[in-house]
Amino acid sequence: DVVIVDSESPSRDTLEHVATLSERNPRPVVVFAEDDSDEPLRLAMQAGVSAYVVAGLQPHRLASVLRVAIARFEQDKALREQLARARSELSSRKVVERAKGILMRSVGLGEEDAYHQLRKLAMDRGAKLVEIAQRVIDATNSWLHSQTRRSHVEDADRGYVCTLNVVVLKGRTAHIFH
Repeated sequence: DVVIVDSESPSRDTLEHVATLSERNPRPVVVFAEDDSDEPLRLAMQAGVSAYVVAGLQPHRLASVLRVAIARFEQDKALREQLARARSELSSRKVVERAKGILMRSVGLGEEDAYHQLRKLAMDRGAKLVEIAQRVIDATNSWLHSQTRRSHVEDADRGYVCTLNVVVLKGRTAHIFH
């Protein structure tokens, strides 16, 4: 599927509709226009237009213009997917690094040992490394939060009931209990 817009000069409204379409249902978009000024071209590209053709719609050029627009769209799509993967990987690495730091400070492990403990725990639990790392962070945050809110978390006589993910560190092995 290709979206084709034929206009003397695409208006802001038209380009906003194209941008909305590109966000909701990405498709190659080709604009045929008579206006060769920079501003409409720049706005069209920002809206997600794959090809902007000046001098109108000419049947003998249509097939090649559509092929170029589809190729450009696929290339842009691949780059967006690659960027999303890179951002996700970076986010995961930050979570793992933070969890390693917690283990290094709490137990006195070296960086490599902290990583191996997280990795072993992930393998033992059949979970992803980033999931285990996030559990360590969440458990630490919960524990720290409970320590600042209450002087004694286990005071059942006062009605405090607190179920936390707890990180228990024994020697050089980290265990996460639910």
